Amino acid sequence: MKIQLQNGCSHSKLSVNPSNWNTKKAKIVINWFINYRFYDSRFPKPKQIKIQGMNSFKSLTERQKETLRLIEEECKALQNGYNPFSVPNNSSLDSYTFKRGLNYCISII
Repeated sequence: MKIQLQNGCSHSKLSVNPSNWNTKKAKIVINWFINYRFYDSRFPKPKQIKIQGMNSFKSLTERQKETLRLIEEECKALQNGYNPFSVPNNSSLDSYTFKRGLNYCISII
């Protein structure tokens, strides 16, 4: 199911791996990630988005809180016009978040 955005783009539902991330049975020995697809009609294929900023948290409760925060942050950014196609690929997660925020701020000035 696609979620329509005000900028004419859309995205799939954000999902978390592991799927039981919000239960007491979730394991923190594996890397977690949030993923979704972003659709922009200017491009023929959707962009697969993967967010992993929660893996530095070593307790289950902290990782769950950070995962929820990241989901809320991403949804808010998407609703405010964030378009992942306008962000260059970068392997550094720390700079990815900073660059994404900086690029978004520059684009609305």
